[in-house]
Amino acid sequence: MNLFAVIFEDSMPSDILDIAETQPMRGGFQLSDQMIVVQSYAENPKVISDILGMTGPEESPKIGVVFKLNGSHSGYFHADLWDWLAEARGEVRA
Repeated sequence: MNLFAVIFEDSMPSDILDIAETQPMRGGFQLSDQMIVVQSYAENPKVISDILGMTGPEESPKIGVVFKLNGSHSGYFHADLWDWLAEARGEVRA
């Protein structure tokens, strides 16, 4: 399972968490009005950007970028983010 950071120039679509449940994505964690982390079986960020309407056949794509995360992260944030990341990696957080 891979993790991707998705950053929108403007606010994300209101149904972003529902979209993040569609294949090949497996759910998401919203960090702000402009950023979400999604887990997916996809290997390539373009798959995610196509689903979210950032690339692909749309005439007016949503402006944003998708980064594939390498598993390294550090910082201070709400505990539910760390719990979500641990679950996404199949770990149990103490």
